[in-house]
This record gives sequence, C-alpha cells and structure tokens, in this order.
Amino acid sequence: MKARWTPGRLLLRENAPTLNDVAKVYGEPTALAWLNAQLLAVDSVLGSMAFGEEALREGRQLIYAKYRRVPVVALALFFGQYKAGDYAKAVEKIGGIQKVMVALSMYMQRAQDEANKLIYEEEIENDYKRRMSYGNTAVESVRR
Repeated sequence: MKARWTPGRLLLRENAPTLNDVAKVYGEPTALAWLNAQLLAVDSVLGSMAFGEEALREGRQLIYAKYRRVPVVALALFFGQYKAGDYAKAVEKIGGIQKVMVALSMYMQRAQDEANKLIYEEEIENDYKRRMSYGNTAVESVRR
C-alpha cells in the first residue's frame, strides 16, 4: 500500500512546483491571485467575512514572502485542513487574518518536524542497507 501524502512528505516531494515556480512561469500576480482565492475560501468558511481587502492583501503578501519555496500542494493541503476545521481549536481566540497566519505557522512546523523525521528514518535505513551490503561483500570475498 502506498503511503498517504502528509505535510512532511509533501515538503520532501521532488519537483513539486512552489509558489516561486508559479510566479516564474505565470508571473507573481498569478501566485498572489491563487493565495487570494485560498484566503477568500477560508474567509467564506469562517462565515464572518472578517478579512477586509487590506487584510487579504497583507495575508497573501506575508504568505508569499515567507512560504514561496513551499510546494503549492503542501499549501493546498493546509488550506483544505484549515477549512475542514483542523486548526479551529488552536486559533479560536485569535481574530482576522492572524488566525490563518498562526495556523499556517503551526502547520509548517508540524510539516518540517515530520520531514526531518522522514529524512532521519531514510538515513537509518540506507545506513542499514549499506552495512548489510558490506557484510555480504565481506562474506563473499572470504568464500573466494
């Protein structure tokens, strides 16, 4: 069975386009428009239309500046999880666009922690395979 895509796995996904890649290919306004659409969707889920135009502009600029090297698919997963209520309890006492920014920071920390763990586990596995390979080579050379 194939592993499901988690935040950490998405950060490590090779060749996944980032916001920076989107900006290079389609222009920065397109990358910012995508972020704006995500923030508007979050705002509509919150039901309050709490994000004024200034807050939306600031939010998309902050996210673009801080997370432009993050794969778009990882950001899309965050926005989906946010809209599903995964961060509601953690940010319930925060207002406006700051809710999204705090939740995104929490998500990225979790994703980075998971990515680091995956890298460590892969290094351990590769080390084990290398040792086993060396052991087999040593046994074969003794047999000759």
